[in-house]
Amino acid sequence: MSITCRLTSLTNEDVAISGIGQRNFTEPRKKALITNHLKHQQMEIYPSKLTKMGADQIFALRGYLRVTIRQYFYVRHRIDLAYPQLPLICVAGGRRHQYFYPIECIDVLEAVEQSENL
Repeated sequence: MSITCRLTSLTNEDVAISGIGQRNFTEPRKKALITNHLKHQQMEIYPSKLTKMGADQIFALRGYLRVTIRQYFYVRHRIDLAYPQLPLICVAGGRRHQYFYPIECIDVLEAVEQSENL
């Protein structure tokens, strides 16, 4: 069985067990990937792979209306991607759903432990 087949046929429970997917960001861990394009909400994501093509070549909404990820981010979030040619972070959702995030819309959060010698 190929990895693509396994990723696209996961149920919501499989996604939770395997540690991939996304959830609301509530508490920082030592390291986390979080979205930075949503105004009032940050999502912690668990990527499954990187795409080979960029946001200007991959279609959003499973190709419905032939809208690219770049066009979708501009229309939906008013974000004009500066680097649409870079690979996208792919996050597997439940069943056959996949979420694509441009790298520039993701922040790496690293918790810094404070020493007691302050």
